[in-house]
Amino acid sequence: MSALTATGEKTAAASARWVLGGVAAELAARLRASPTFIRVLILIAAYLQFWPAFGVYCAAALVLPHDGRRLPDWSNLVGLLRALALMGVAVVGLGTLSLDDSVFSQSPPVWVAFGGVELLLWLVVLDSRRPAQTVRAQDDRRVVLSAAPPVAVALTLAAVMELLPQAPVGRLLELMLVVLGLFGWAQAQRVSARVYTAACLPLGLVALLLAGGGAKLVGGFGNLTVTPTSSRAGHDYTRAVGFVRLDLGRLQPASGRWASHWSANAGIGTVQIVVPADAFTTVHVAIGSGNLSWAQLRFGHMQAFMLRRTVEITPSQASGGEVLRARQRLTVTATVGRGCVEIESVSSEAFC
Repeated sequence: MSALTATGEKTAAASARWVLGGVAAELAARLRASPTFIRVLILIAAYLQFWPAFGVYCAAALVLPHDGRRLPDWSNLVGLLRALALMGVAVVGLGTLSLDDSVFSQSPPVWVAFGGVELLLWLVVLDSRRPAQTVRAQDDRRVVLSAAPPVAVALTLAAVMELLPQAPVGRLLELMLVVLGLFGWAQAQRVSARVYTAACLPLGLVALLLAGGGAKLVGGFGNLTVTPTSSRAGHDYTRAVGFVRLDLGRLQPASGRWASHWSANAGIGTVQIVVPADAFTTVHVAIGSGNLSWAQLRFGHMQAFMLRRTVEITPSQASGGEVLRARQRLTVTATVGRGCVEIESVSSEAFC
């Protein structure tokens, strides 16, 4: 009988663990329901409306007191951090480090390394369950304070991108990573190495993707759509985070100018290029991680990791097969750190 009781208590303790932010475990304890049942309901809600469900979950993780407490405390901040961390791992695993042809077509040192990183990320998530009612408030406080410096750096860089659009945020990010590394080394006894490293990882990943795609974190946030009609117009359009559409479909060559060069950049986001039907167009694409979409590609688009590709577009391709006389030559540079490059013409429409 005692063995059965011990087994039951062990099973109950396991089910009370936080798989993510502790919301399901706490609601199950308050409602005297099964934590698994609550988790299934949360997953169904996320399947139906992911972002609203995730927002409600984060809010509940932040305000729902745990372990019989009357008010939220440090454990709630830990729950919120765990929820956001899982979202980051999901984005990394399903996007940046997805194991597709763009990775497996590389040499084994590439796909073995990235396969190992993705496997490690998911193992960390699946094995990160936290026992309820056994963690001291001081430990929760240490976790939050360990994650605070990288989070503060990320928020500061976001503010700089918004308030000072032309500031070299990419260089600042590289400098801040060095500072964070030195800070972590100096405070090794005061911070949780695992939490601090995990919080720094997204910043390092962004820096890596920017370097891989040659993209820049300048231009601020938001969408930018330009439709130049003369090659004498400005040639460089950029956003740090957002959507850039460069529509060259109405471009007329300036008197005495046969060739012109254009540039579009999105550090994190989408670059869309529309090419005219009467031009030889060369598009130099550089993507840290994301997709390249163009109607002439096999299947219309390709997933890319550290991709550098040159796309040559003739007037017949841009006009749907109709033979036209080329009136101009365009060279376009499209760079994206994390996101998508779409190439369209008057006869096609691309999508990522």
